Amino acid sequence: MIIKSLQFTGLEPHLVQVEISLIPGLPNLQILDPEGLTLRASGTRIKTALINQGFHWPKSKQIIVNLRGCRQKSEDSSSLELAIAVGVLQISQQLELDIINRIYCGELSLTGEVHPPLQIRHLNTAPWGPLVVSGSPSPGWQIDNLRGLSQPRIGQRLPQMKMEKPLIPDIEFPQHVAKILAIIATGEHSAMIAGPPGSGKSTFAEALYYVLQEGPSSTMAEAQKWWALSGQELLWRPKVFPHHSTSPLAMIGGGYPPTPGEITRAHGGLLFLDEYLEFPTRVQEALREPMERGEIRIARKGQVRVFPADSLVLAATNLCVCGNLTPNTVSHCRLSLNRCKSHLERLNGPMLDRFTMLSFSDSWKGQRNQSLQKINIQVEEAVAWRKKRGQQIPNNKLSLKDIFLRLSNLGKARLPEALTSERRRQALLRVSQTLADLDQATEIQPKHVDEAEKYCIKPFFQLTQIFS
Repeated sequence: MIIKSLQFTGLEPHLVQVEISLIPGLPNLQILDPEGLTLRASGTRIKTALINQGFHWPKSKQIIVNLRGCRQKSEDSSSLELAIAVGVLQISQQLELDIINRIYCGELSLTGEVHPPLQIRHLNTAPWGPLVVSGSPSPGWQIDNLRGLSQPRIGQRLPQMKMEKPLIPDIEFPQHVAKILAIIATGEHSAMIAGPPGSGKSTFAEALYYVLQEGPSSTMAEAQKWWALSGQELLWRPKVFPHHSTSPLAMIGGGYPPTPGEITRAHGGLLFLDEYLEFPTRVQEALREPMERGEIRIARKGQVRVFPADSLVLAATNLCVCGNLTPNTVSHCRLSLNRCKSHLERLNGPMLDRFTMLSFSDSWKGQRNQSLQKINIQVEEAVAWRKKRGQQIPNNKLSLKDIFLRLSNLGKARLPEALTSERRRQALLRVSQTLADLDQATEIQPKHVDEAEKYCIKPFFQLTQIFS
């Protein structure tokens, strides 16, 4: 006898055939599990659930369960428990069920309640979604417990969670800081904020999250799936602020089978790396791929998984251990020059080049007269203008070819001839386009290029000259 079930690897469902047979012997359940120990506890749980629901365990019979199509080292095998219980009831003639046209998927409690896997919400679009029998809520047939197997009720198509922008807090910034905030939020440019403690770096990151606009629906749907794995609902764009002691495995993902990390949880939202230079070097280096491609590829023991990791990355750091080191100022650092240099050397060039913008927060002083609500309106209008001119993707994803089409002749003449890398040129042009959107200009003008240079070129040069 064969019962169809589902097993999940991450979010991906796989059809599994649960083959059940009775042979003379002691009344126990033996699961021939290719995964080893993952279903050892399920046998006791299934037997207890059946008895507590008023069913009997076959006498003088050994129940042999063979799993066909089971993925080795899958992340989730408890979803097979309902199918095994159905097989026991069917083969012992305690219930007559439709095992041909149904897929039984769910985890059992000791009292016999059926709990659907977290991933089952995302079977709405799967071809076998309407055939699935599981707990509530689920997209196919629903039952509360094993007694409900004989009369399952049809489930409703599960609605997608509605995105709702959180209330904007009452925070104010100086005008030039508000401009930086609007640029990053409008173009979704990766940025690094460097400066002494207490200069507003963390407040800036919190404020940035509130002025981000709604992301593409496909990206948000994908992000909601990954958050569902942890049993959490995602009501707006993700916000992930990992501590600098986070291990490389937790940050980038890995293990066997490969599992996603914090950078995947931040997919479609904001990833804020406070105390950036305190993060392990492996974490810093691992960010280069997702910041470039929007995904991370993890290979472990022959298994290769590609996880989404397309987020706005904002990093904040002190340039010295004591935190007082800044460019173009007299430092009152109590540490030796070599100690300062060794700390700053952790910020390697290739990784720094991935950041579009750089700002030094020691200069973030001035009258706080720009409210976060006003900044949000500016960002909303700029994003609406971008979409009106036919561009759906944020400016941080624009190619140079697309930008040059909107660059005026005077703007082209204003571009610096010598740049340290091609990424600096990309960064300059992308931020120039964002500044044009904030002005609702149809072309990128020389003033936009000049202003973008203050965020994308000059600060990076100042950082290299800090010990000159």
